[in-house]
Amino acid sequence: MKIRTIGLLILSIMIQGCEKIYFPGEPDNSPVSNFNTFWKDFSNYYGQFDIRHINWDSVYVVYHSRINAGSSEQDLYNVFDEMIQLLKDGHVNLYTPIGVVGYNKLFPLNYSGNVLTGQDKYISFSQLQNSVITCGSVNSYDIGYVSIQTFHSNEFGKDDSRYNIIDDVIQLFKDKEGIIIDVRGNNGGNSSNALNVAARFADKKYLCYKQRYKIGPAKNDFSDWVNFDISPRGKIQFTKPVVVLMSKYTFSAAELFVCAMSVFPNVKLVGDTTAGGLGDPVYRELMNGWSYRLSTSVGAMANGYIIDGKGIVPQFLVVTSQEDAKPENNRDPMLEKSIEVIVSSK
Repeated sequence: MKIRTIGLLILSIMIQGCEKIYFPGEPDNSPVSNFNTFWKDFSNYYGQFDIRHINWDSVYVVYHSRINAGSSEQDLYNVFDEMIQLLKDGHVNLYTPIGVVGYNKLFPLNYSGNVLTGQDKYISFSQLQNSVITCGSVNSYDIGYVSIQTFHSNEFGKDDSRYNIIDDVIQLFKDKEGIIIDVRGNNGGNSSNALNVAARFADKKYLCYKQRYKIGPAKNDFSDWVNFDISPRGKIQFTKPVVVLMSKYTFSAAELFVCAMSVFPNVKLVGDTTAGGLGDPVYRELMNGWSYRLSTSVGAMANGYIIDGKGIVPQFLVVTSQEDAKPENNRDPMLEKSIEVIVSSK
């Protein structure tokens, strides 16, 4: 009887333990709890505090005091907004019924007009185009022009066949002296689309870029650097002179494209420094239903230069202005410099 009683007691304790593990109580949806969860997730898994020179513990001290049991959702939203602005990271966002938060100074104007302007002055456009890639020939020069507006996919996270039009573009331009590829207005999308296009300009296999990942809560819990290669793809590859046009609007997967293209010996970079966010963000959710994303990785060029928080610097720095875009001027100095670079490479 005594043994049976002890056995029942142990079983009772085990059941109670299982209830705690498998049937947790209702999550704490208080403003303080949501704040703590948000801050802790970043503390544990955000990978870029050091390169962005942020002391996250100090951020906690400053902003935790502004949230209490009586705080409204608007109060919480405002605090999260301010915290996100401190990171200056375009891959950190908050999604709520109140609104969407992102770094609001990510894309400063640094070339003329609304992304692309006055191109008809320089380019005779081809009928060969789709919703992501437009191409044409540079007037008065034997140079092809390709504008890639985005690397986004029709289906989230999946490769997009629209980018395979690059094979037809290269076939069209195979006898040109060179090609200018314009990603100044491209703010990213799917990395595999970017690499798929870039591989059409590779003459052999190259180390393309490197990444390391935050894998634990301690400050230095990072993986080793992981190397990524790029090799020729497609029916034919274009290995004559190429210029990649870039700007501070060039972000995320578009920066990866620039990074990949930069390793090819026939490629030059023209324009302005890119936005500085290679990315690989992950998504999380708070108890109140708000979701957010944060960068868990750090990306670097093949030579080890870290892209996140800095951007990729072109070999030929050209910054245009709104003055250039006025009708009486209608100039695109970046494009003019790209033409000059191709011509001088002969």
